[in-house]
Amino acid sequence: MITSHMDKKEAINLVKSIAKVSRGVGNEILLGLDEYSMFVRRSRSISLACNPFSAEILREIDEAKERRRVKDALRSLEKRKLIQTVKKGNNIFKVLTAQGEMEVLRHKIRTNKKEFSDGQICIVMFDIPEDIREVRRQFNQFLKSCRFENIQKSVFSTKYDIVSDLKDLITRMNVSGWVSVFVSRHVA
Repeated sequence: MITSHMDKKEAINLVKSIAKVSRGVGNEILLGLDEYSMFVRRSRSISLACNPFSAEILREIDEAKERRRVKDALRSLEKRKLIQTVKKGNNIFKVLTAQGEMEVLRHKIRTNKKEFSDGQICIVMFDIPEDIREVRRQFNQFLKSCRFENIQKSVFSTKYDIVSDLKDLITRMNVSGWVSVFVSRHVA
């Protein structure tokens, strides 16, 4: 018999031994024992497993963990200056910063799996000036991280249809005067 004085390991071993002895018993009982065993393993203590409110307690623990995870994620995004807190009247909102909007565009481009039809490709050519070398380096690295193929030093291509988002990103980066984006058909 499982009691509240048993530790979790003892309770699990007891349930397993009952299951071994009960080989001739119907599947429903064995499934019930298996579910109970899983429940005991998941719970923090045997007394919690025997508590009639334990499912509710475990649900509240899971919800508290989820609230903590969301709170930590929001704090991380604020620390990276991707979101900010805005107060309007009695309401408080979390909104994307300009840097956060750029990061969303980068993510959309990186994760886009939609290919052009009819063998088309997107070609990006750029000649970003030396005095903004860091921007050029970041743009170059970004294209490489987005599955672009490096054709020449500052010429890249991809089979993915990211033209619209890429144009938005180029505009937000203030490099549209030095970057050209073409859609073409690969012929050779």
